[in-house]
Amino acid sequence: MMERKQLNLRINDQFLIGEIDNKLHSEKLIHKHHVTDAINTIKYLEILFTSSNLKRYKNKEHYIKHIVAKSLLPKAEEIIRIQKDEFSSHYEHLKQTVSEIPNYKDIYNHINNENKKIKIPVLISPVVMMMISLITLTDNIIKQQRILYLCGEISKKDFYSNRRVVLKKFSNVRLKLHHNRKEYSEKLSTLIEKKGMQ
Repeated sequence: MMERKQLNLRINDQFLIGEIDNKLHSEKLIHKHHVTDAINTIKYLEILFTSSNLKRYKNKEHYIKHIVAKSLLPKAEEIIRIQKDEFSSHYEHLKQTVSEIPNYKDIYNHINNENKKIKIPVLISPVVMMMISLITLTDNIIKQQRILYLCGEISKKDFYSNRRVVLKKFSNVRLKLHHNRKEYSEKLSTLIEKKGMQ
């Protein structure tokens, strides 16, 4: 049985916090922001998952929602999985590199003290938890790169360049899922119209 829980994420990167919840972006960034934030992306994934797992249908429209969601859920999962796998590999490599730096733990502990807690109410499901995992990987990669910068292993320019790449990839996942959501709405509308339910 699916249940809703409140997850407490500890996020270090301030910009990423705004990517998770647009309301937490600075006013200046809100006006430039066009990609759906992670919280609203998760809400769509919840709809997709619950609709695809329906066993009983109230009416034909309910059944159509199930069929459309079932066809699009694997695509959504694949979008997240591909980036998650890439980030997992990248994170492990960075972690190994950082572990070879003397006294890196002092820097790590200092950075961790700057973590901010974000509360995200979610419906526990595989696709949602995969998205949560991607969020934490995004933050952890940036954190490892920040350690490399603060330890003098990479330049400030390289740190910000690497950070931009990671944040862009996270943004692209949400953009692809936004297109997945549009496809869901369009297919739903078309099929309902064909059945004469509007």
